[in-house]
Amino acid sequence: MPKGSSSSEIDEHDQSRQPSAHEIRQKLEDSLQELFKRDITLLDDDVSERAIAHKLAEYLQLRFPLYHVDCEYNRNYQAGGKSPKYIRLLNDSAGKIRNDAKDLSDADLESVSTFPDIIVHMRRSNDWNILIIEIKKSSSKIKEEFDIQKLKAFTSDGDENHYNFKCGAFVKIFVGADSHSIPKVEEWFGQSANWG
Repeated sequence: MPKGSSSSEIDEHDQSRQPSAHEIRQKLEDSLQELFKRDITLLDDDVSERAIAHKLAEYLQLRFPLYHVDCEYNRNYQAGGKSPKYIRLLNDSAGKIRNDAKDLSDADLESVSTFPDIIVHMRRSNDWNILIIEIKKSSSKIKEEFDIQKLKAFTSDGDENHYNFKCGAFVKIFVGADSHSIPKVEEWFGQSANWG
């Protein structure tokens, strides 16, 4: 793990040394395999998305030792001080989902935020944002459209996006009766989006 690494410590490194989109996806796929092998009880028991995301982040950290791997990281230091990550379109969509929610549990509603489930990055810099991940359990009552919208926004080159994530992944986690299926990347965003 990069002990206290900050952007000033890594700026000396050439950004061309970042892993390729293919390498990033392979490390994610390997981490999903490890999650399935080592933590099948979490999937069988249909624990919270946050608990599953945490375990997946641990396996990703092993494969990305030069980066930070964080769950629900909500800071954008380049927006001034300790500002939260913010993309207006996403905040509007999250609010609509919450307002339209009638049959959703509190846990489902908590999963609707503009904060990414997992990111691989260097803290205090947007120059080293290499992977953003949204996970969705097979038992979730919330549709995946918001997660897809979030991934598109954080990996796009649009005016509202200052994060410039190199890659994004929408990951389906099969839980409960479906837990015999290995978690998989269902959609890939950013560089090499057609790789599969």
